[in-house]
Amino acid sequence: VYRARMSQVFTSMVIVPFFSNVAEQVSAILFAYRNEMDLCVGVTVGSAIQVMTFVLPGCVLIGMAVDRHMTLYFHAYETVCLFLAVVVVAAVLQGGTTNWMVGITLIGIYVMMAAGFWFHTLEDLSIDAESLEGGG
Repeated sequence: VYRARMSQVFTSMVIVPFFSNVAEQVSAILFAYRNEMDLCVGVTVGSAIQVMTFVLPGCVLIGMAVDRHMTLYFHAYETVCLFLAVVVVAAVLQGGTTNWMVGITLIGIYVMMAAGFWFHTLEDLSIDAESLEGGG
């Protein structure tokens, strides 16, 4: 990670999720190739819902157990990316049909978000704003 000059944010928001869901991605590609779009959408959206409802809170609970405190506090860029992803997926699913242009658009949005995370820096969450203002 350090040799490739990848930040921790990029690694945790792009690299790890991409490689941790390889089985779901392969099965979704196979279902799409067989023109079984209901299964393809079910696998991909179900995987995202599973991560948001179980993996993230689970990481916080495991962190508490091993004395490594984590929160579900997301900064502005992470929040905007999450909101944009939900809106785009909802818009695609609402339409009911897609074509190759929608796929290219979704890949473009993913690449833009990944590029944003490439340049995104890790904030120091151990210092809150109140202690900096002297309101301690």
